Amino acid sequence: MPVSAVSGVTSKEGGSSYEIGGELGKNEFMKLLVTQLQNQDPLDPMDSHEYIAQLAQFSSLEQLQNINDKLDNLTEELASASNLIDREIEALGTLVTVEDGEPNEAFFELESDATAVFATISDANGGHVKSLQMGPMSAGKQTIMWDGTDANGNKVSDGQYTVDVQAVGTDGSVVDVTSLIKGTVTGAMFEDGVTTLLIGNTEIPLSSVIKITQGS
Repeated sequence: MPVSAVSGVTSKEGGSSYEIGGELGKNEFMKLLVTQLQNQDPLDPMDSHEYIAQLAQFSSLEQLQNINDKLDNLTEELASASNLIDREIEALGTLVTVEDGEPNEAFFELESDATAVFATISDANGGHVKSLQMGPMSAGKQTIMWDGTDANGNKVSDGQYTVDVQAVGTDGSVVDVTSLIKGTVTGAMFEDGVTTLLIGNTEIPLSSVIKITQGS
């Protein structure tokens, strides 16, 4: 009696499937190896060298797949970052960059009205530079007015500084403050697994961006 050819063989064990002619992924590879061990002849078991070689193949397959996944993520992140060049963004952050003696604008958002707002400016080493008293302010987004001088009125050196804002509410409680960085994206880079945007000389992690608008 003639026997017809077998086609369209599909395995769905464990919720996964593998079709003949399809790709052999690491899950399918591991299932084949386990099945091979379960069905080996106990009187003539698999040679240990062969078993180690197959495990090494499995390890290489997994590493290659992980590398491929990382490259896919890198490509996706860099594509997203490049699309932001010349766009206006708003990001979480406390950095202020001083260039040619002039600091860029620093922003923050108050959750509620405040009777008093204070800002402490520190250098890159955490050293105190200047304290600002900005009086009462309304809830919403506000701007820190700093002229780029220290506590003695001297111009600070070019570089990056941090601004810590504290606010007291009308009932004497602490008001939540969100520090913000705004500006036009001038570049992007990828280093140590992190995609970073550039606003001038200020580096901003892509993950900290909370708003994107069309550039001017």
